[in-house]
Amino acid sequence: MNPRPSVGFLLTIGVVALWGVTAMVALTYMPSYASEFLGIDLQSSLWATLIGAILTVVLPPVAGHISDKLGRKTLIEFSAVGTWCCRIRSSYSWSTTGRSRRW
Repeated sequence: MNPRPSVGFLLTIGVVALWGVTAMVALTYMPSYASEFLGIDLQSSLWATLIGAILTVVLPPVAGHISDKLGRKTLIEFSAVGTWCCRIRSSYSWSTTGRSRRW
């Protein structure tokens, strides 16, 4: 039995920890950020966070089912393009409203 953990195991722990921290920051900080800097009322931003959390629980099994039907590579490529398009759109919105420079 090898007492030293493998590099892959340590990398997996690091990725899972980073994912967990990112999710917690998004769930706890985003309502405050949306309320204070984007001018969205606090109740709406909390509802948006709740909906996002519910989707985070519901969508992985759906994505797994789609991945079984279409293939993992197709789903990853489609998701990457969709994420990129959403990111470009949000960056454009923030740059045109000037809200990203407020703080």
